[in-house]
Amino acid sequence: MDKVKDNWAQIAIGLGAAYAAVDAVKRVWEFSKEGAQIEKVRDTFDSLTVSIGETSDAMLMDLREATAGMVADTELMASANRFLSMGLATTGDEASKLAEIAVTLGGAMGKNATAAMEEFALLLSNQSIPRLDTFGISAGKVRERIKELQDANENMSRETAFMTAVMEEAAISMDKLGGAVPTDEFTRFEVSVKNLSDDMKVLASDGVGPLVGGLNALFTLRDIRKEFEAAGVSAWDFQTILWEADKATDSYEQKQH
Repeated sequence: MDKVKDNWAQIAIGLGAAYAAVDAVKRVWEFSKEGAQIEKVRDTFDSLTVSIGETSDAMLMDLREATAGMVADTELMASANRFLSMGLATTGDEASKLAEIAVTLGGAMGKNATAAMEEFALLLSNQSIPRLDTFGISAGKVRERIKELQDANENMSRETAFMTAVMEEAAISMDKLGGAVPTDEFTRFEVSVKNLSDDMKVLASDGVGPLVGGLNALFTLRDIRKEFEAAGVSAWDFQTILWEADKATDSYEQKQH
């Protein structure tokens, strides 16, 4: 009886270890997937900064300074990507100013930094006057200023007049709040942890990525083999085709060197 109990105890331990291993694999998988998404944001940020003749490192430093270290790097880059790709900003300084306004005025209205930057970008892109109030910017004054600007310059587009009026009124609202992003050490600590976590996720993605690529190639090869078999090509003939293709590739590479 004791032996049976011992056997069941060992099985239970083994099952526990197996479940723990599966859970660990799932965690690594999700961690790596998130890392791949972060890399996409970084790659886009790099491309967009190059397109306007700037460097990603310098622009990221400006964005951090503009938001007083209250926003994680990935969120800053995603927001800058949005500002630049939508044509709302054409320089790093302009992107940083938009981020500062969004975080400062949005925070004063109870919005978190990430949501504030996203909503502000959409507001500007859609020229949504009614939504200005959600950032503490007077919609009425913006309407009046748009009319003044276009009356003074009939060639000024509605888009330019809207952007100019919003930035002017936003500056006024910022001054009322003291002109600085509200800060606290708890949020800064959380941002530091988030940045570290994102870096680790990217490292995990770099490690797992090649394995996933190999598995994708394996599944692709399996699908190709099924197509050959459907066409009447035997498994042996299919393998022979692969060998010949591999030899041809090796021969070509040797000639290149």
